[in-house]
Amino acid sequence: MKNIYRALLMLAAIFSTSAFAAIGPYKVVLIHGFQPDQLQSRPDHDQVVQDGANYWQDYWLQYADARIDWPANERIEGKIASDYLWPALKTLSEQETCLSGCLLVTHSTGDLVARYLLDNQENWLINAGLEPLNIVGTFDFAGAGGGVEIADIAVNVAQGGGWLNHTMKKRYRFGWVSYRTKTILAF
Repeated sequence: MKNIYRALLMLAAIFSTSAFAAIGPYKVVLIHGFQPDQLQSRPDHDQVVQDGANYWQDYWLQYADARIDWPANERIEGKIASDYLWPALKTLSEQETCLSGCLLVTHSTGDLVARYLLDNQENWLINAGLEPLNIVGTFDFAGAGGGVEIADIAVNVAQGGGWLNHTMKKRYRFGWVSYRTKTILAF
């Protein structure tokens, strides 16, 4: 099990620094995270699309083949699914964007939108007479599933002091890999 974690860590390090044009035949589809300003501004469709582009502009936008933008002021099972996910899925299928495979790149709450998409896309597209998307993997950065909080606890235990941390250090063995200026935790 330890070797699996090390292998995944190495892959993450390699993919985090190399150009994503080297992913091979797979297209990249971006799904952004929660945008709190939209709760108050209640954007129209055009503004949601613009906010989606702005969200990724610092890095990922240049590597994207497609984006799925969604408004933070709506519910996933309501307008997000009907007005944003479905049209995007339909377009991706009709244009055969994911024929050779797609990678979903998500940030924050975008992983919840991706999970909903993965649970429903095949059924929706088949019922519409379209080919389901060939999604070969996801990269979830700072996902809403709690990974950041768990990593914070692990770092605090490994670097902290006091009797509780001393006990936790004795119970769990942590391996560290230093990569550039970031320290990555491996269990």
